[in-house]
Amino acid sequence: MSKARRYRIKREGLNAHHVLPSSRGGGGRNNLVVLPVEWHASWHKLFTNMTVAEVHCFIDIVMQPDCTWSYKDFEYLRRRLMGGD
Repeated sequence: MSKARRYRIKREGLNAHHVLPSSRGGGGRNNLVVLPVEWHASWHKLFTNMTVAEVHCFIDIVMQPDCTWSYKDFEYLRRRLMGGD
């Protein structure tokens, strides 16, 4: 991404988000999507560094009627979907 494009994105309240997190091997220009800063922050608040596929699985599991989830349950599920535990 050029310096001019990065400046324009920042000026417009946007932020580049890695589709595959860089901490998990994602890199390069083909791995970026530009989002509003608030959306980007919300993604990481809700889903940490989960991929889109992992988020789909997470939502399918969590959003079941009559289920109650604790923070500990969420963290366990998130780690499990990301290949840990």
